Amino acid sequence: MNTLDRYLVRHVLIASLAALVVLATVSAVFTFFAQLHNVGTFHYTIRTALVYSASVLPQWAFNAFPIAVLLGALFGIGGLASHHEIVAMRAAGLSFARLAAGLALGSLPLLVLAALLGQYLAPPLKVYAETDRSLALYNEVSLFGPNGIWLRNEHRIVNIMRVGHHHVIQGVSVYTYGRGERLRSAGYAPRGVYQHGLWILDAYRVTRWKDGRTIRVPPARRTVPGLLDPGLFSVLAVSPSNLSGTGLWSYIRYLHANGLNATPYETAFWHKIASVCTIPIMILLALFFSAGPIRSPRTGQRLFLGILIGGLYKAFDATFLHAGAVFGIPPVVVAFLPVMGLLALALVLLWRVGRV
Repeated sequence: MNTLDRYLVRHVLIASLAALVVLATVSAVFTFFAQLHNVGTFHYTIRTALVYSASVLPQWAFNAFPIAVLLGALFGIGGLASHHEIVAMRAAGLSFARLAAGLALGSLPLLVLAALLGQYLAPPLKVYAETDRSLALYNEVSLFGPNGIWLRNEHRIVNIMRVGHHHVIQGVSVYTYGRGERLRSAGYAPRGVYQHGLWILDAYRVTRWKDGRTIRVPPARRTVPGLLDPGLFSVLAVSPSNLSGTGLWSYIRYLHANGLNATPYETAFWHKIASVCTIPIMILLALFFSAGPIRSPRTGQRLFLGILIGGLYKAFDATFLHAGAVFGIPPVVVAFLPVMGLLALALVLLWRVGRV
């Protein structure tokens, strides 16, 4: 990488990071205001709202990273084009393909930053944010440990060994106690499901203690009211968005080993990789729209163009993710087909400019 490449890359890096900071700040403000209606509910305070808004910020930044890079590259390269520096470079013999190659290679620091953000910072902070928010909002105590999840709700203690998607729980133990913290009953069910506003436990067997007697109730399918607030389910379930890349891969192997459906987690795993791969493509698109034949020196037009392109790509990406789940398209295809389409568009546009 020569001096000219470093000069171009520096402008793109600085502008991209600035765009990411601005977008993240705006997102944090909107997230905080969206949480204010919960203040005063049980233990939910202004502090909880502030901590939640700050803790989900890395995950939001990872999701918005390609859009921030697109906006930053539009402003960075567009600023150079406005001062006719790109024209001077091309007049000195630097081809458009050479400009594109240098910028694509220079996007490596942004790729590394996005990968570190999505792997090490965003997932644990998002889990902490959702846990802290939900436990304050639903007034329940939760302990995560090797023996599953422990919840306390009024006069009941619940132990859940595993929480899955579609409101399914496994290995459910329910303990109720009365005055003086005396144990009144203990029940166990291998599986439970949330349907029509009620928790239904399969083969639920109960042992009760009353007046010095032990009463055993045979296993049966029973409804247990107030077992677990469904609002906590998004925290307790193993959500793909709450796992890092290595965490997703490990969980996928676990699901395959136990004959369980791993498609949502495979899609999330490949989509996380595809999102990072989008970053250099966004810079190539910005090069065309900022320094190509339709370049415009107006800042407002660059901002509108970046939002339009980013919004269209995000909409197409989300639509294809849902379509893949409906039509059974392989996860790797679902994740990478929009990226390949975007890359093809960028290469065609740059090829046409190179012929001019």
